[in-house]
Amino acid sequence: MKHLSLVFNGILAVAVAVLFFFHFSGPSESVVEEGIDMAAVDSVTRSLRVAHVNTDSLWANYELVGVRLAELEALGSQYERRIASKNSQLEAQLNELMNEFQAKNADLEAKGDQMSETILNMKIRELQELGANAQSFKAAADQEMMDLQNRLGQELANEELKHNKEIFNKIKKYLEAYNADKKFTYILAYANSGAILLGDPTLDITNDVVKG
Repeated sequence: MKHLSLVFNGILAVAVAVLFFFHFSGPSESVVEEGIDMAAVDSVTRSLRVAHVNTDSLWANYELVGVRLAELEALGSQYERRIASKNSQLEAQLNELMNEFQAKNADLEAKGDQMSETILNMKIRELQELGANAQSFKAAADQEMMDLQNRLGQELANEELKHNKEIFNKIKKYLEAYNADKKFTYILAYANSGAILLGDPTLDITNDVVKG
């Protein structure tokens, strides 16, 4: 009886396994990529037309790029002169304070022995105050120069960003008109050191874009 029970349990286990097998490996249904219309993908792939523009060459030959670059260089030179002028002004003021400090320190060393204690203490405090003022002025001058350099550097960066946006928008606007009859699916940008290593030269429209 015990042997029969073991056999029955074994058969039951096999039956359950078979049921699981048929349940999970029954006739497969067609797999549908959710969110992707494969027919549309095939249609686009068949009609895919790609052109490319060498941005190194475009930047080197687009006249507006040269104009805007010259403007940025002129602005940068102007900012450098402002920084140099302010630095010279602050250095002159600091030198004046230091010269006054050194002169009074030399006078104190030369005549200190002849002064009363009261006057000597007064001169020492005056000298200490003058030295502290010079240190404070130097710290403030350093901060002022740093703030000026940061502000002008940010202004220059903003101007460069504005010029780049202007150039990009003009190129994009031209490409939209250029592509009206060409019907390229994509117009890619690449540089000599970029990700695109090789392309069909017949699809290189750089010269067209430069001329346009």
